[in-house]
Amino acid sequence: PACNNDDDGDAADVAAQLAAAQAAQAAAETAQAAAEAALAEINTASETTTTAASNPSALTANVDTVTPAATSDVLSSGIVGTIQALQSLDTIDMGDGADQITAIITTAVTPQLANVETINYSSTGAVNVDMSASTGYTSINNTGSSAILQVSNIDAGTALSLTNNTAGARFDMKAASFTGAADSVTISLSNVTAGTTTMSAGTETLTINSTGGTTNTFNTATIAPTTVNITGDTALTYAEGLTATTTVDASAFTATLTSTWDPAAAYSYTGGSGTDTLTLTGTTAVVETVDLG
Repeated sequence: PACNNDDDGDAADVAAQLAAAQAAQAAAETAQAAAEAALAEINTASETTTTAASNPSALTANVDTVTPAATSDVLSSGIVGTIQALQSLDTIDMGDGADQITAIITTAVTPQLANVETINYSSTGAVNVDMSASTGYTSINNTGSSAILQVSNIDAGTALSLTNNTAGARFDMKAASFTGAADSVTISLSNVTAGTTTMSAGTETLTINSTGGTTNTFNTATIAPTTVNITGDTALTYAEGLTATTTVDASAFTATLTSTWDPAAAYSYTGGSGTDTLTLTGTTAVVETVDLG
């Protein structure tokens, strides 16, 4: 029989087109699978990064972002190479729980801390930590500093402490919240044997809690409280000779208290259950009421 070359050619063209279409579809499916695999890797990496950021153990030399967690977390911030890990551009929100950060400070910083209840600073340089961009903290501890660390713009009501210190320190409360007639500061001491601690001048009531087992020698500047409360169980020497103080209450103190005062107005002193060595100086004639406990 005769062959129809045109029909054979048309069939070959159709077969070639079908094969090309099938190859294109297979290539598209392969590309789609590769894209989906790449997207899955990106999502996995993102999830891993978020998880690591939400429950960190240490800051880095880069700009860090710490996201909230529903647990009590502990974060450390040291010196990475020569760089202070805690930086002003870091954003740290530790969420729920009783969280804390311990940071070594060598340069001035304005940390962005949120919901970090306990903040521990240790400084090797006379620098300032400005707390104006931080919220949600309840205590600030200066521990083991070898130079005068200034912590400024501290929220009213924050518990302060000074530990293992001979250099002195500075604590400045936020001025806007320290303008009343009944502003108070509480500071705990442990192994403070020298140095001068500068505190906010607008303080009306100062509470000193002496702890740690080694006699604390507390020297203050600027602060001029009308009432000083002394608590704790470790011997304390406080010989500032303050003139503005009219009431000293050490009734809850159980150790040896050595103190000097220079009252300029009617003055009362109540000692604790330990030994009291009280020195009153000055030439102003005032009414003094002394109960050595």
